[in-house]
Amino acid sequence: MTDSKVKKEALLVFSKPPIPGTVKTRLTEKFGGFLTDKQAADFFKLCLFDVCEACMHTLIEMQRENNALCEADPEAQKIQYDFFISTTPASNLELMKETFDSIGPWPMEIHYLTDEGATFDDHFDDAFSQIFAMGYDDIVSVGGDIPTMPKSHISQAFQWLQY
Repeated sequence: MTDSKVKKEALLVFSKPPIPGTVKTRLTEKFGGFLTDKQAADFFKLCLFDVCEACMHTLIEMQRENNALCEADPEAQKIQYDFFISTTPASNLELMKETFDSIGPWPMEIHYLTDEGATFDDHFDDAFSQIFAMGYDDIVSVGGDIPTMPKSHISQAFQWLQY
């Protein structure tokens, strides 16, 4: 018999808000690229939206599969999948929410948090610690600027955690 506790799984996207001059700067004219600061920020925003939509659709499909499994087998482990975005500093949180709210409703709820630290590893550890403190069992994390990532990589990452 499986544990009756619902297993909580999180998908975490790390991102900055798409502020001109702060994202995709290597692609800008001032660094030898071909985009203005605004074009680079718009490009980044579209990449971020694509990544988040792909992640959410993957989580929704995994949730459907788990719900069907649990309906067919009452002994199966019930899983809850949730989507998180972490940004830094805390002053960027409202801008991040506004960025996502600006295009209308998303396919699933977005949980926002801010991460802190002196290094990337510190930020990463802080975000993970916050989510684990909320009772999550596993976390898969992706960056916000990889729009060509296959959805299968997301589901496979969760499968590897189970393995």
